[in-house]
Amino acid sequence: MNARNAALDFVSARVEASNSGGVVYFADADNVYDLRLFEEIRGSTRGVSAFPVGLIGRLGVSSPVVVSADGDGDGGAAAVEGFTDPWFHFRKFPLDMAGFAFSARLLAETGARMQTKVGAEEDLFLQVIEREAPHKKGKPYHP
Repeated sequence: MNARNAALDFVSARVEASNSGGVVYFADADNVYDLRLFEEIRGSTRGVSAFPVGLIGRLGVSSPVVVSADGDGDGGAAAVEGFTDPWFHFRKFPLDMAGFAFSARLLAETGARMQTKVGAEEDLFLQVIEREAPHKKGKPYHP
């Protein structure tokens, strides 16, 4: 946990010092990645992005259930409606560490850091981002 928070401190300091952006993703050493994932994350993450992680849970995949936010299904704006993981039922955001990415600027603006609570680190981190995000305070979020 200390290493992740040190990395988050480093990224936040660079964003604040240079007014730059970027995306943070916690790649996991026991996963295999397709390089297209990183291209998609860089190109589409403005706040928080959530995506499937394979070989986890009873279903073989941990995934957000995503719906079209504007209702036309054209691949534009999307929203998370729920999650496929029944064994994460106690979490608000039942995502694996490798199942989300977030804007570095959003990290700097919210001050979110990992908390030590076995089985709930991801959930607690995302709850801080949700609670502290600038757009939740009546201001639009501009990445």
